[in-house]
Amino acid sequence: RGTLWPRRTVMKAIRCDTIKAILPRAGARAPARDARPSSVSRPEISVIVPTRRGGELLLDVVRRVREQRTARELELLLVDSGSPEPELSRLAAAGARVERVDPGSFDHGLTRDHGAGLARGEALVFLNQDALPVDERWLEQLTEPLFAPGAPAAVQGGILEFPAAELASRGRRPFFRDSCGPRFYFTRESEKWIARHAGIGFSTLNCALRREVWRRLP
Repeated sequence: RGTLWPRRTVMKAIRCDTIKAILPRAGARAPARDARPSSVSRPEISVIVPTRRGGELLLDVVRRVREQRTARELELLLVDSGSPEPELSRLAAAGARVERVDPGSFDHGLTRDHGAGLARGEALVFLNQDALPVDERWLEQLTEPLFAPGAPAAVQGGILEFPAAELASRGRRPFFRDSCGPRFYFTRESEKWIARHAGIGFSTLNCALRREVWRRLP
């Protein structure tokens, strides 16, 4: 469902003392998951996007991410599961690092985990292929709390619909989240997460978390 309806993502200015921090559970541990070694300088932020046949909208997303104004070094990593070669070439030319997985192995959670393992940044940002950042300050505002003293484990970004005229011009339908409300989080895992974290839902459509937290928690 996460790649059918376009969203425009937004993150309002945040201070660590004004957000509900998502903190690690006491005692929760999992085997450490290491990023692949790299011979180049290590970026501070990795933006990870699962992709497949994203078309012009995905190309717009790549360009918008590369246009972000941030003092921190970043990498844009696309984990692709079956886009045609010409599309992959255009994405790479626009500034994305493309890593491929077999289409039959795609899984919403495991593929994102695979991307996190390939990424080199200390802040892991997850974005959907049809979620377009609203401006060039999106990434700075989303990740700033993770580099501050007393940083939370993760930050959830906001989600806005595309304007109706833009949806029509792109031949897309509105995202259903506003219309179905709480039913968006429909799995037992989601219900347990929300109960465990003070009613806070969490979506990888637009979020950031610290690498050390991803390594420690299942």
